[in-house]
Amino acid sequence: MVPFFIWTLGMHTFNGYALSLLLFVLAALTDHFDGILARKYGQVTNLGKFFDPLSDKILVLSAFIYFIRIDFLAIPSWMLVLIMTREFIITGLRSLAAMKGEIVAALFSGKVKTTIQMTTIIYILLFLTVRTGFSGSLPQGVMNVMERLPLWLMSLVTLATIYSGISYLAQYRRFLRE
Repeated sequence: MVPFFIWTLGMHTFNGYALSLLLFVLAALTDHFDGILARKYGQVTNLGKFFDPLSDKILVLSAFIYFIRIDFLAIPSWMLVLIMTREFIITGLRSLAAMKGEIVAALFSGKVKTTIQMTTIIYILLFLTVRTGFSGSLPQGVMNVMERLPLWLMSLVTLATIYSGISYLAQYRRFLRE
């Protein structure tokens, strides 16, 4: 879904943003339910363990990369660099563990980080949709608050991402020593 998600974002229209919001929510929900069903029916595979987190990262990072390109969102690129750095480090840590036949289990901090990331992306997509289609019909005070939230939410994402990365490194540091 990522190519279609990015294509709809690139339309810079109400319909494009609304469709990108729908695609993102659909991708997030199918990923969530796929995991539940795989565990319930014992259909967890090594391929799934590899591709599931990878596809999540591609979807989330695609959104963040696109968002920093939108000037009025005012999201600094250094936030994206920190987020991507954490993702690469933890992916590397998972690879080291896998080479030793072990799995790096998801930590609570990672789940919180993912929830904050998904919520932020959904809000920003909703904001882009509203800004493009309804900004003239909303009170200016509401629009002012809506315009400030992306930066605040991205700040929260960045902090949660850093905290999560540190948590993983502390929990699984043994893989870095061997």
